[in-house]
Amino acid sequence: MARISIHASVAMAACGILLMAMVGGRAGIAADNSVRSRVLYAPHTGKPSGRHGLPSSRAWRHVPCTRVLTGAINGAATKFVTVARYHTRVWVLWRAHTLYIRFVCRGAAHGISFHANNQPLYQQDVVEVFLDVAGSMKHYAEIEVSPHGFHAVYRHCWTTAPTFPAAAINWRQVDKYHRESLWHIPGLQTVSTTLETDGKKTGWVATLAIPIRPIFKLSGSPATLHQRQCLRANFLRYVYLPAKHGKRTLHQLNWVPTMLGQPHVSPMAMGTIILVGYSTRMPHAHCVTSELRRHVLKVKNQRAHHQSRRSAESIYTYMPLKGIGI
Repeated sequence: MARISIHASVAMAACGILLMAMVGGRAGIAADNSVRSRVLYAPHTGKPSGRHGLPSSRAWRHVPCTRVLTGAINGAATKFVTVARYHTRVWVLWRAHTLYIRFVCRGAAHGISFHANNQPLYQQDVVEVFLDVAGSMKHYAEIEVSPHGFHAVYRHCWTTAPTFPAAAINWRQVDKYHRESLWHIPGLQTVSTTLETDGKKTGWVATLAIPIRPIFKLSGSPATLHQRQCLRANFLRYVYLPAKHGKRTLHQLNWVPTMLGQPHVSPMAMGTIILVGYSTRMPHAHCVTSELRRHVLKVKNQRAHHQSRRSAESIYTYMPLKGIGI
């Protein structure tokens, strides 16, 4: 299925890079669009007690978040001022059968006209999740959520895993090996709420409850989540701003930088989500248990030949979600 969207990509981010990331210090707010590994810890959560059957504000309060999403690899239009004005972060929680993801987006959305699921939401302001639970780069899900809470889901399949880097998409491989189609995930829940200050819209929050079994089934993996498991993922936000002659310019913000508009054909451009146990507060990366560190070291040794030689950075950031909840 041909798609008019523009999506994007970056090199391998496996669990092994975590040990190097631990010594890098705390990540700041920077317009860094370089291709580097990303790591995010996702604590386990109890039965959701918030509205719509989602985690409450309290459940999100001491959860680690991503660094601020930054521009695309070739996103010349997405300057630092855009990153700051549309400041976006992501939080993740999990239970055995469900992955919870929350985007907090600064900057109000404009011109949203889609009011149903499975519309081409990527043509307007939207947030996106790419999830590869097997880490094979051959089977992954794409979930888009609009500021009104509607969603579109795509299934991506490669008959042969791509071998090109995120910064140089090989369209011959894409045409030959990649297929995508609209998909349905039974039980998927997406809710969006507006942030306001003194009656003025200042941003929006999107929360997803993703049943994990269908995504595991897509790649033939075990059907439940468990502690110390590593998932590959990327998070993006599309912001369309007015341009000359009545046109709009796409500004793409991403956790792992990708080529502008090409994340859907860039499965190598994903970071690593590490599932950990219950957490009351995790202020620093060194709070991860020794057992998890040993597990990560084992994975590192097993995957050493896949790792990039680039210097890693710490992506851990602690940022409480005070007053933001649904």
